[in-house]
Amino acid sequence: MESEQLPEENNNAVNNHSMRPLDGEKYIPRYVSVKQLSQFFPAFSELSLRWIIFQKMSNGAHVFIKKIGKRKIVIDSFEFRKWIEVNKAV
Repeated sequence: MESEQLPEENNNAVNNHSMRPLDGEKYIPRYVSVKQLSQFFPAFSELSLRWIIFQKMSNGAHVFIKKIGKRKIVIDSFEFRKWIEVNKAV
């Protein structure tokens, strides 16, 4: 029996678990805590990130916030960066 071949992956898709740094940028893991994210993106303080999380359903931030268990919150740094680009002021 011949085995079925899986379709080739989209070249635009992110296949690894870390964000590739651009020139002069730091390596950013895929999933980070609120504190870590504020360190990678100094324009966002920990308190401002927590406010974004609190308002996640009204501002669209629910796409990058992942809740684990009852208390642990991690942020998908890929989706966070996309969210910034979509919501930036013109």
